[in-house]
Amino acid sequence: MTETLACISVDRFLAVKSMLRYSTIITRKRVVVVVVFIWTHAVLFLTVIGPFVIQIEHNDRLGACGVVYDGRIVLLTLMMFFYAGVPFVIIIVSNCKMAKHLWRHNRRIVQRPEGQSIHEKRNRARQGNFLMAYNTG
Repeated sequence: MTETLACISVDRFLAVKSMLRYSTIITRKRVVVVVVFIWTHAVLFLTVIGPFVIQIEHNDRLGACGVVYDGRIVLLTLMMFFYAGVPFVIIIVSNCKMAKHLWRHNRRIVQRPEGQSIHEKRNRARQGNFLMAYNTG
């Protein structure tokens, strides 16, 4: 599940950061590859890796089932790192980058004088630089 959330976070970041190129970056083929990877990853974990690392046994004294680790704490720690830690870092980084991008965009909109587009402001700056270079040379 964390892999799915990480992919959604990266997708939303790309949608915000590069709106015009989004459809060329996120193609149907790439989406299918990512979905197949996530499902294959989940099935392999549940059928191959999970039963090897985590064993569930019934405790007659307590009358309940519980997880038995049997000294496989290193393997379990690595699994937790790769299955939860890495996707969590990806989620945090992509959301922070998206927030930073949106904050900058909002700041540009607020700082712009009324009725003046960003292109007009750039053109005036370029004209000013050209006139200064022309007058001094």
